[in-house]
Amino acid sequence: LCNLQLAILPEQMGVWTIPVNRFEYPQTYDEEIVFNVINSLYGVMHLCSKIDVLTEKQKMLIKEGIKYYKSLAKIKTKATAIMPCGFASIDDEILFTGLKYEGKLYVSVYNISDKEVEVVQDFSKYNVGTAELMYPKAATNEYTLKDGVFRCMLKAKTARAFEME
Repeated sequence: LCNLQLAILPEQMGVWTIPVNRFEYPQTYDEEIVFNVINSLYGVMHLCSKIDVLTEKQKMLIKEGIKYYKSLAKIKTKATAIMPCGFASIDDEILFTGLKYEGKLYVSVYNISDKEVEVVQDFSKYNVGTAELMYPKAATNEYTLKDGVFRCMLKAKTARAFEME
C-alpha cells in the first residue's frame, strides 16, 4: 500500500477497509481495526465487513477513523504523496507513507514486525517542527519531533496517523 500512492492519485485509489476479517471467528482486536482504517486514510475508503459483531469501543474506533478520513478529503486532490523512507520493500518492518500539502505533512507509520520498536525517521527536509497524533486519538504512544527527527514507540503490528507542521 505504501508504494501505491506513487502510482495512483489519492482520489482514485480505492482501498478496502475490512475491520472484521474472520467471519467464522469474529474476535477482532482494536489494533487490527486501527491498522485497517489507517490503510485507507489517503485514498478512497471502501468500508465493508460485519461491523455489527464489533464492540461499541471498536465501532467508535471506526467512527473516529471515518471522521478523520473525511477531514482529509479537501487536501487529497491537491496534495503530493511522500515516501519518507523511500520505496517500501517486502522485507521492511517499519513503513511510512503520507501526503504533503501547503507545508503540512499527513503521515502514517506502520510497525509490521512482531516486536515493539522505537521508530526513528528524519523529516528535516520537510521543515516541520511539530507532530500531533491524529488517529487513534486515545492511543498512548510516546512520540517526539525534535530538530526534524521523529521518534515514536510502536507496539508490534500497529499503525498510527500523525500530522506534522
